[in-house]
Amino acid sequence: MGDQMFSEVDGYRIACFARPDDLDLHVRLLISCVHGGQSGRLPEEFARIVTRRPSHPQFHYEIIDRVLKATGIREPKRAFKQAAGRSEQRHLAFYGLGLLLQAADKQSAALAAFKKAIKAKSDFACAHYSISVSHMTFGDLKEARESSRVASNCDHYMAEPWYVKGTCYLERRNPHGAAPCFDQFLRLSGPYLARYAADACEKLKWLEETLEEELYRRGRIPKRVDPSEEDLRVGRKMLASAFTAFDSGRYDDARSAASDAARQFESLRHRLGHVDALQLLARVDHETGKIREALTRYDETLKVSRKLGYDTGIARAFQGKARIDGAEGELVSAETGFRYVIGFCAARRDEVSLLTVTDQICHLAARALSRPELFVPAVQRDECPLGSPRDFVETRGHIIMSEFKDSGREHSETLVKQAMAARSNDRQFFSYLVYELERLQVPVSLRSKT
Repeated sequence: MGDQMFSEVDGYRIACFARPDDLDLHVRLLISCVHGGQSGRLPEEFARIVTRRPSHPQFHYEIIDRVLKATGIREPKRAFKQAAGRSEQRHLAFYGLGLLLQAADKQSAALAAFKKAIKAKSDFACAHYSISVSHMTFGDLKEARESSRVASNCDHYMAEPWYVKGTCYLERRNPHGAAPCFDQFLRLSGPYLARYAADACEKLKWLEETLEEELYRRGRIPKRVDPSEEDLRVGRKMLASAFTAFDSGRYDDARSAASDAARQFESLRHRLGHVDALQLLARVDHETGKIREALTRYDETLKVSRKLGYDTGIARAFQGKARIDGAEGELVSAETGFRYVIGFCAARRDEVSLLTVTDQICHLAARALSRPELFVPAVQRDECPLGSPRDFVETRGHIIMSEFKDSGREHSETLVKQAMAARSNDRQFFSYLVYELERLQVPVSLRSKT
C-alpha cells in the first residue's frame, strides 16, 4: 500500500512549488522523471518550471545542464521531441530541447530549436534570449545584441538580455552603451545570477571610473575628492540618531534623520552609507503603512547593493521584502526570502541576526497555522498542485516550525499524522509529506507501513 501511494515525482513537484527558487530541487524533480521511468513527464514538469519563473532563462539552462549530466541526452531529447509534436505548448517543448542541445554543445541544432519555439510563440522572451546566447557563441555580436533587445522588449523583468547587450557593447569598446546595460542587469538580477552579478559589478566599476575620468578631462564634472573623516562622522552620527529614534518608535524623527543621513552620504558619494540610510527609510515606511514606498526603497537598495557587492545590504533588502510579503499573505515568497537571509547569516556565523530572522520565519509559520485563510488566496492564485491550498499552508507552517522552533518535534509528529491520514485519498499530498519528513530526518518510514 505504502509504495503504491508514494510517487517521488509527485513529492518533488509539490516541494518545487513550495521552494520555487531551489535549483537543486528542480533538478532532482526532472531526474526522477527519467530515472523513474516517467520520461514523458519531463517536458510537462519543465513547462511548469518555466511558467512559474518565466523571466529566468539562466535558471532554466542550469537545471537542464545538470539533468543532462545526470541522465545523458537520449531520454530527455526524445521526450522533448515527442512533446513538441503533440503539445499545445509546443514553444516550451522546443525551448527545453534547445537548452538540452545547447548544454550538449550542439549550438547549430540548439539555434534551430529556439527558432521553432519563436515560430510557435513569437513573443517568447526566453527563446529570444537563448538565441542571443547562441549568436554570442558564434561570435555574431550584431545578431546577439538584436536578439537580446527583442527579449528585453518581450519581458521587461528579465535580467539576462541586459548582460548580453552590455557584453556586446564592451566587445565593441563602447563604454557609454555598456554601462547602462550592466546597471539594468544588476537592478533586475536575482540570487541565481550571483556569479554573473559579481562579474557585472567588476565591469561596471571599471566602466564608471573610465567614464568619470573622461568627463573630468572634458571639464564636465569636478574631480572626485575622497570624503574627509569628519564629513563621514557627521553622516554616521545622523544615521545613528535615526536608528535610535526608530527603535524608540519615533518614526517621524527617524524618517527626518535618515533622510538627512541619506543626503549627506549621497553628497559624499559614500554608497554603503547611502544604502544603509535608504534601508532604514524603507523600514520606517513599512512600519507607518507605506508599503509601496517601502518596496520601492528595498528594490533600489537591492540594486545598489548588488552593484557594490554589498552582501549585507542584499540580505537586509530580502529580509525587509519577506516581512512585507508575509504580511500581505504571500507565504511562498516570504518563506523564500527568509530562507535566503538565514543562509546568509549562517554562512557568516552571525548568531544574533540568525536568531532574529529565525524568529521572523517562525512568526510567519505561526500565522500560517493560526490563520491559514490569510495565505490561501495567494496559493490558489499560483495554482498549488495540491487539492487543498489550506492543507498546503498548514503543512508549510508545520515544516518551518519543525526546522526552526525548539518544539519542532511536536510539529514533525503532526506531519506524520497528516501523512497517515492522506494515504487513502491523496497520493500527491502523501508523496510530498514523505519527501519533507525524509528531508527533516523524522525517524519514521511511512512507505513500509501497511
